[in-house]
This record gives sequence, structure tokens and C-alpha cells, in this order.
Amino acid sequence: MSSSSPRRAAAAGPFRGRTGGGFTLVEILTVLAVIAIMISLAAPLIGDYPEGRELASEADNVESQMAYARLIAVSSGAPVELRFYLEPVTETGPGAGTEFFRASQVMVTRDDGVFYPDGRAQRFAGKTIILGDPDFSSIMEGEPEGPDPNARRTKNGAMSGKQYKSIRFLPDGSTNLGRGGDENWFLTFVAWKPTYTGGEAAVGPGTTFPNFVTLQIDPFTGKVRRYEPGR
Repeated sequence: MSSSSPRRAAAAGPFRGRTGGGFTLVEILTVLAVIAIMISLAAPLIGDYPEGRELASEADNVESQMAYARLIAVSSGAPVELRFYLEPVTETGPGAGTEFFRASQVMVTRDDGVFYPDGRAQRFAGKTIILGDPDFSSIMEGEPEGPDPNARRTKNGAMSGKQYKSIRFLPDGSTNLGRGGDENWFLTFVAWKPTYTGGEAAVGPGTTFPNFVTLQIDPFTGKVRRYEPGR
């Protein structure tokens, strides 16, 4: 027969002290409060995660197109363009339908000197746009080109009637961008917001972006550097 009495068993129970490795009610409430604070702080970041992923993916694609265009220009001995087309935002609500640079396409030259599409234009996913404000995307400064009068001839009807800006890669690997010693040439990708305006209009003085990707192009070499938060 066990020698333990009910009183001794109760004294060893989970409600007496901390010998059983349990937590007090105060400690549990404290931990729950900390978790609640962490969730509240992380919620905006979690909400921005899909947008950040889309921005990174589209910037990856454009960076790859730049490298490809430069390679073709060098190997073929003929200029190659990378075009960025103005297309309307497809979201609904205020600002919907405003045009931003949100499609890209590599164009190669043939013997007739005309630029032909090297594959279809790639439309950016989700809300991704390239800012037209030259403070954020200096390559977009000035009036857009086009529409391309040869679009139908070159079987590029999908881009017929659309205005664009372009970077031209030359056979020596350089670009047609200005070559001033203090000039920086770059593109900035962000997620569209209803408050943004199209074309070259500014998104607002002092505007900051929780997510962005900026590609800087060296006009002499055509090489690209990339900037984004946390990288």
C-alpha cells in the first residue's frame, strides 16, 4: 500500500509552486501580449509580401531582357532595343485605366533596318509598374516614342498604337543613353496605388515605397546594378 497521504499528494500537485515546470497565469498572459504585438507589427509586412515578390520577379525578367538584348547586339553586330510600353492599369476604382510603363519587349534589327519583335511583349504581373517620374526612373524622362509605324509590318500588332520608351544596346555593348560623367540611368519598379498618376507626373514630393526595385544601367557597358530593400 502506498504511504502517500492525500494531503501530501495535493502538496505535490500542479497548483503548488513551479516544481512541475508549469507557467503561472501572469506569465501566460504576458507571452500572449507579446505575440499579439508581434502579429500587429508583422501584419503590414505580410500584406506587402505578395507585392514585393511580384516586383522582384518582374525586375528579374527585365534585368534578363537587358542582358539578352546586350548579348544579341554584341553577337549580331546590330543594334537591339528594349522597349517599355505604356499600358492602362487594369485595377478597378480611382485611378484605374491610367497608363503606366508596364510591358517590355526586345526588338532586333534586320537587313532592312527595321526593328522586329524578338518574342511577344511581356506584360507585368499584378500591380507592378515602372514609375514614369524621372526622379525615380531617369530613362523615362522626356516624351514617349511611337506608336511604331512598322508594328503591323513586323507582325507586332499587339503593341500597335502604343507609346513607349526604349533603351538601345549597341554592337560594342554600350547603350544610346547619355554618357555624362555624373548621369545615372535607372528604372524603378513599384506596386501601383490609386494615388499615382501616369506618364511623367510625379507620385508626390517625398514619396516613399515599402517595396521597390531599382535597376541602374551603366551607359558605357550596358551592365546593370540592382537595388532593393534588404539587399
